[in-house]
Amino acid sequence: MLRFFFMTAKDMENWFSEAEQKLGLSLKFIVLGLQKDKPKEYMSCLEIPSFGISGSGQEMDQGRFMILRHNQQLVFNPFTLKNGAPRFQVRLDYNPGAEYFAPSGVYHSAKFIVHGEFGSVLKDPDSKKLRKLLSTVLKKQCTTCGDTAVGNEALELHFNDGYKLGPNVGAPEICLVNVKDFQEKNTKPK
Repeated sequence: MLRFFFMTAKDMENWFSEAEQKLGLSLKFIVLGLQKDKPKEYMSCLEIPSFGISGSGQEMDQGRFMILRHNQQLVFNPFTLKNGAPRFQVRLDYNPGAEYFAPSGVYHSAKFIVHGEFGSVLKDPDSKKLRKLLSTVLKKQCTTCGDTAVGNEALELHFNDGYKLGPNVGAPEICLVNVKDFQEKNTKPK
């Protein structure tokens, strides 16, 4: 099953849009981890600040998110620190049916695309169903190699504009696709 991906904001928007159509309902995105404020629910991936843009060229610099079905109630753990400050803990295991998501990001100044990741260790039927659906749509829309997918717009940046693919700037480039696969996928009948 697919786990990693190199995609632009447009590639990821298309991925989630098709997954939502097949699922028959919308998805929402919530930042994972310890937070100072009540967790914000993004009702579209495009609501995530700087979605699809890497600010540093480093892996997961856009944050880590949980994907839930739109109609599913978010469960989180509110608590108070000794100094009285509120905190909120958002975890996958509090939310059956959830999936983990770290967006891919384009780092334009270095012509680099940082990989994203999705999946989870949750074994409940709703999580497995969502994971399988996201993987199926990704395979349909992208060029794949092993557990990694490359979106169409990301491929164009890679082959036409020289963008490199990898976990972070400075790491060895990951070469996943060959020119023939790209040309076959992007050649339209005349």
